[in-house]
Amino acid sequence: MMTNVKGVSIIYENEDFIALNKASGMLTIPDRHDGAQLSLYKLLSQQFDKIFIVHRLDKETSRLVLFAKNEASHKHLSQLFEKRNIEKTSLGFIG
Repeated sequence: MMTNVKGVSIIYENEDFIALNKASGMLTIPDRHDGAQLSLYKLLSQQFDKIFIVHRLDKETSRLVLFAKNEASHKHLSQLFEKRNIEKTSLGFIG
């Protein structure tokens, strides 16, 4: 189960998509130059036959990230992001 992998917490999952809380320091997608680095996409690809990237986050960003489990939900969620119909809110902390 993925919930025990450092840096990954499943927030919500259904038959169409999975929402994860990505910890700072973890890649969302594989690095082009260093394929050996761990990424959420690689972890999810080991768990699911097909997984689709809906959006990306910078490595140092900690936030909710969505992956689609099928082509129809990928298209729908991607269009929501493209049309800015998904509202993203972030909290910042000064330490």
